[in-house]
Amino acid sequence: MSTPKYLAQEYRNMLIMSANENHLLVEGRKDALLFEILFEEFFGTDWKDRHRVVIDNAESLISSENIDGGNREKVENLCNSFTEKNLTGFVDREFRMFEIKDKIIDSTQSHHRNNNLIWSRGHSAENYYFDAHILRLAFRDLCGNKFNKAYELFQKNIESYLRTATIMTFFGYYSNQFDRIKPTIGWNIFTPKGDLNFEIWEKELQSRTRFSQTDIQQIRESFARLNNLVKGTDIDTVKWFCHGHIGSAVLWAAFSRCIYEVVEGNDEVKRKAAEAFLRHQNNIGLNMCGRAWATAASNGSAEYPDIVFKLLKIG
Repeated sequence: MSTPKYLAQEYRNMLIMSANENHLLVEGRKDALLFEILFEEFFGTDWKDRHRVVIDNAESLISSENIDGGNREKVENLCNSFTEKNLTGFVDREFRMFEIKDKIIDSTQSHHRNNNLIWSRGHSAENYYFDAHILRLAFRDLCGNKFNKAYELFQKNIESYLRTATIMTFFGYYSNQFDRIKPTIGWNIFTPKGDLNFEIWEKELQSRTRFSQTDIQQIRESFARLNNLVKGTDIDTVKWFCHGHIGSAVLWAAFSRCIYEVVEGNDEVKRKAAEAFLRHQNNIGLNMCGRAWATAASNGSAEYPDIVFKLLKIG
């Protein structure tokens, strides 16, 4: 049975009735899961009862009636129209407050706050774990004795992978076709040295998407320009700017390529090992990366939205 959805005013009334609880309103189920993992790492499994914090997600809970836009707009609308202190909103920054000149410029370099509304540090919540140290924690139990050699190669090339993800981000941004680009990201589109094999990726674009030959020609012609723009940008800005889903897909596929390189055997053996690892992304990827990020954050070795903790009065 599906959970009944509140109209915006009904949700505000519910907050007033539960003034003894602090509510964190996020966009969707995945955002809620990441915060649950983060709070559990910091405060233990009984954090809900001890701190009287409730995580709501707009996707499941809030009706779209009378609210233009998607889940981000739902959260922003409610935070802008509700002044009580028991509501904190957290939304994806997306591409806001980045400037594109001869390089990408991050105009905030922090968590943007507007009263009780917080933006994610980068494009979306996934960007928090775009770090070799965090992904080491997430990937190590999936690879067995192949891990050390694969990770060594991955760590060496991670900046190249992130820059590739950002170039793909631009293609998705200009065409508004992120969902069509993501399926083209497989382990085979990377070279052993970590660069994008454009010829293979072009074949993936042709076979897996409905991009026209004109679209693909435009991608081919703009690649060198975008590559120079991204190479001229510092890696921290690249990490925060790149599209969360595209970046995640690139990093998982890149690690799969590293597995292909280090596994001994013929091409079929190597390919099966790479594909077996990559399948974990859809099954347990978010949970594993979220837990690795939460562990790193609790140890002081990863950035996280600590301002949310303060607004919820649990930090």
